[in-house]
Amino acid sequence: MNTKIMAACLSLTLFCSCGDFLDEKVYSFAEGNTLFANASNTEKALTGAYDALNANAIQSQAPHALFSRNIHLLTQLGCDEMIGRTDYIGIADIKPFCNYTYNSESRFLGDAWFALYAGIYRANGVIENAPKVADMTEARRKEVVLEARFLRGFYYTYLALFWGGVPLQKSVNDSELTPRSSLKDVYELIIDDLKSAYEGLPNRNTYDSRANKYTAAAMLAKVYLYLAACKENNVGADLNFALNSFDWVDSNALYAEAKTLCTDIYEHGGYILNPEYAYNFIADRPVLKAEQAKEAVMVATFGKEAPKYFVFAHLTGTVGNVTQDGGGAGWFPAMGELISLYDKTDVRYKQNIGGANTKNKVNIMGVEYYVPSGLYQSGVNTFLTKFRQSSPAARLAVGIPAASSVLNFPILRYADVILMYAEATYKTGDEAEARKLLEPIRLRAAGNNADVAQDLAKAYHKENFMDELKDERSRELCAEGWRRMDLIRWGRLQNVVQNLKTSNESGVKPNIFHYNTKHAQAVKDNFQSYKIWYPIPKRDREANPNLVQNPGWE
Repeated sequence: MNTKIMAACLSLTLFCSCGDFLDEKVYSFAEGNTLFANASNTEKALTGAYDALNANAIQSQAPHALFSRNIHLLTQLGCDEMIGRTDYIGIADIKPFCNYTYNSESRFLGDAWFALYAGIYRANGVIENAPKVADMTEARRKEVVLEARFLRGFYYTYLALFWGGVPLQKSVNDSELTPRSSLKDVYELIIDDLKSAYEGLPNRNTYDSRANKYTAAAMLAKVYLYLAACKENNVGADLNFALNSFDWVDSNALYAEAKTLCTDIYEHGGYILNPEYAYNFIADRPVLKAEQAKEAVMVATFGKEAPKYFVFAHLTGTVGNVTQDGGGAGWFPAMGELISLYDKTDVRYKQNIGGANTKNKVNIMGVEYYVPSGLYQSGVNTFLTKFRQSSPAARLAVGIPAASSVLNFPILRYADVILMYAEATYKTGDEAEARKLLEPIRLRAAGNNADVAQDLAKAYHKENFMDELKDERSRELCAEGWRRMDLIRWGRLQNVVQNLKTSNESGVKPNIFHYNTKHAQAVKDNFQSYKIWYPIPKRDREANPNLVQNPGWE
């Protein structure tokens, strides 16, 4: 598919949680004199570059391709947090991502490729044209370009995480027949873009959900840790595929760089761990979106004004009737491996693990939410209840369709920064300080009770710090899109998949392995080591014969 042609027109709606919304007039890069004729239109072009993140569709293509739904299938499934009920899921295209049976023709792979390149194309247009806009101040021109560079680096990061080396499009005029670049060349562009944004953007953006200095710092630290760990753990070496090699990486240097970035965010970023863990995952009303922003380093925002909707019912969340109690479909229950990580005194357990919605409600800052039940002994209701929607009646009252969610999705949280900081600190030789950095995470998990936090620290302690960190990242960040990539970079995905339980061998009650018993064997049977990379979509290889396929998918 020709991404350049399809991405040329921008349906421009503002990606933010506050401020005025822009119009939805369609502009085109082909009409450069119009799109970048003045400062106002240039701001709209930047909005278009953000738009790929949360668009319900891009030029009638790639419906819900990224953070409104489908990217979560690519980042979260096939490991040890959630499992797909392939006998129950109502959309056929979703099922292959539950158990590694997707291929180069699987629709959501092509949609993600398309949407990410659409975002890159739009960002390139801003990078090239914004410096020439006459009625924009020099300071704002610089910020606009740096925001676009952040977005380009962000979109390329996901392309590289999914496929490895990909075609580098640095200009709107680059050929659609560009071959894949090496992983090294792709990450050189990513690092240059993110580093420039970190060094040049202000501490806060005018709009809460747009990129700032520390958004770029957090994403760059994420990139450094990924690369350093992949090199350290020989990720992909067995595939003997030079294009996706990590041989060029200096792990020690990148761990040190990651630590420096996390230190800056930790000491100067101004973010906090929200005292209420739950407030990060129920942000579908303004009062709670404001609470979420205290910890949110980057979110994908959704709102009726755009309108942009998060397809909550198809993903993780409380189970129920989306139009009556705000619940979802229950397609992706929690796996026993995740549930078993929690001590029952951990407030994250109560938020993240539960049954179907009851008729009981809780009022949080004036917003009503239905409360899920506890787990049945049979385990048939072991759901991931992390993300929760407000009462449909309340949302209808403010003009939000009952079946649509305006829940903000957290892409990067300050808690993740702290966990990255701990990892980088450990990898640069200070285990004691790394363990100390976990303390605020544990304190919040203990309901801010110091005695309970000490008990949790003892219960969760492991002699190997990386084993403990692996579990802590899952307890804190489950269903937020990082688990699969963490396991890949640590060289642990294959081992984790091979050791998934397929029965409740110890007779645990409640039976937290109920859905493992039904579906985990297919995950184990279909996984192969080459599946750390997704196949290059068939339609894109047909459009560009210079695209070499990833190994194992030929």
